[in-house]
Amino acid sequence: MKARDLIAETGSALKANKGKSALTILGIVIGITAVITMTSLVGGIRDALVSEMDMNAARAISIYPYNGAGVSDDQLAAMREQLPDYEYLSPSNYGSAQEIATPTTTEKLSASITGVDEHYFDVSGLKIAQGRAFTQGESAEGSMSVILDSQAVQKLFSSADANPVGKIVTLDGTEATVVGVVENSALMGGGGGNGSLNIYMPVSAVSLRFASSGTGYQQIFGLAK
Repeated sequence: MKARDLIAETGSALKANKGKSALTILGIVIGITAVITMTSLVGGIRDALVSEMDMNAARAISIYPYNGAGVSDDQLAAMREQLPDYEYLSPSNYGSAQEIATPTTTEKLSASITGVDEHYFDVSGLKIAQGRAFTQGESAEGSMSVILDSQAVQKLFSSADANPVGKIVTLDGTEATVVGVVENSALMGGGGGNGSLNIYMPVSAVSLRFASSGTGYQQIFGLAK
């Protein structure tokens, strides 16, 4: 049977069953439209979440040491060598200060401290609202620098709109300089529980002065290329 004959026979069948043919075509159109709509909707939700979080969760990993001893510098260097597909492997540890204050603080406040390196804010998606992130030198040398979130700014400087960059805070009597402010977020873990303020410091400074357990890194955040 030639193609012309097939077309003619198909046309005859459609004419003979107009109602059934119309419903079939309508069903196909509705199905295709539904698939396109759902695909667009899912893509829009994904893009909105990525935009809101300022990160791609599918690219992010979190690594914890299994033995509780922490990850050493040598182990971190080996991980970076063995995982070349990761743009960053950012070490982190945690500590606390029994008292954080400024010259104008009137109430006793404590702080949960997250020790981070210069890449942490790129990995976590936390946005720097004022000032800057830590430099590589500050991270490596254990500089007494701090980054606050807006809640800490409110408590320490009496206004969430205050600009604390360049100001001095004391942590258990030790002075530290505020270099930045981040928007409030708990996306990537850290402190801030039990009513204490959430602050960030260079990871080496926390390891040396404020770490709650040992000197190893307690968590590694990774971001794939």
